[in-house]
Amino acid sequence: MNVLVLHIVDRSSGGVPVAAATYIANSPPGVRHAVCVPLRAGEPPAAFDASDDVEFFDLGSTSPVRYWRRVRALARTLRPSIVHAHSSVPGVVTRVSLSSRRVPIIYSPHGFAFERTTSSTMSRFAVRAIETLLGLNTTLIAACGRGELSVARRVGRFARGVDWVPNTASIDNFAGRYSSGFDDGAAVRVSMLGRVSPQKDPAYFRTTIDRMRRYGVAVEATWIGGSEAPDEPLPAALSGIVVSGWLARNDVAKALAATDLYVHSAAWEGFPIAVLDAHSAGCAILVRNISAFEGIDPLLTVEGGLDLFLEAVGGGAYLQWAQDNRSRWDEYVREQDVDHQRAALTRIWGPSGSDRERGARSGEA
Repeated sequence: MNVLVLHIVDRSSGGVPVAAATYIANSPPGVRHAVCVPLRAGEPPAAFDASDDVEFFDLGSTSPVRYWRRVRALARTLRPSIVHAHSSVPGVVTRVSLSSRRVPIIYSPHGFAFERTTSSTMSRFAVRAIETLLGLNTTLIAACGRGELSVARRVGRFARGVDWVPNTASIDNFAGRYSSGFDDGAAVRVSMLGRVSPQKDPAYFRTTIDRMRRYGVAVEATWIGGSEAPDEPLPAALSGIVVSGWLARNDVAKALAATDLYVHSAAWEGFPIAVLDAHSAGCAILVRNISAFEGIDPLLTVEGGLDLFLEAVGGGAYLQWAQDNRSRWDEYVREQDVDHQRAALTRIWGPSGSDRERGARSGEA
């Protein structure tokens, strides 16, 4: 297999570049990669591990015209076997810039833009319509989670195929190697991992922490991550909550290992790698009940499981609750591992166009 995949990524921090990096790390043999991404001081984002099989190109300005020109120029120069656009804006620019009849275009939404709860109803309707029409120039929509796959099958009816490339953890599994050290009666260490942004909804995280404290539970709250811009002020909702700033991968793993309860507060997602990383670190986890977590056990959500958690802590039964929580998560994410991801990538990045078309058809609704 000799395949060159050109990845279009429009941000240097957060879950999208981490997801693209895991795709590269877990890609099948014989696949080379070029990544067009914003470069700071000429260096690739921390999410990526530079290697001989990866070339990095600076996206530069994200103004529409320059962005369009950059994608077209790279496609002409590199002549990739596949262009893989990650997230909504790269998905739009790539499909406006190039023809999927000349080069296969794979689009991974990592959270469809029309699911943004901060946008107006009219805006979300318009974005959904654009996504549907752009399916006419899409070889494959590669969803990253069960919920996103269901949405992609509905909105991508004009695309030539829809498939699932499951997200997987970006840190090594060390569940059981470390202990959070939680003792009944001590402060509960609660964390959230991600960019400080409206999508991740710090206000929801703060509301959950306040609810725990009103119940009488002592809480040490930490937001693992930071803003997109270093000088961007933090929202008022994070007042009194420790914000770590962006950490190296090993330090993220250590912060998660010290967590008694991981709470994922995002208002919309594709499927968050942060949750998979928390699971890999052995955390007990409660998530917001959003469409990304299709088919989830209600006891694994904040809405359905927080009261039981509070009762367990108050009754000195945290360990039993955490063990049950982790067992339920083991079942829910059983297909979101390296083997399943590599099999999916082999299917969609096949060595020939006919193989890619077969992969696309295999995931059609």
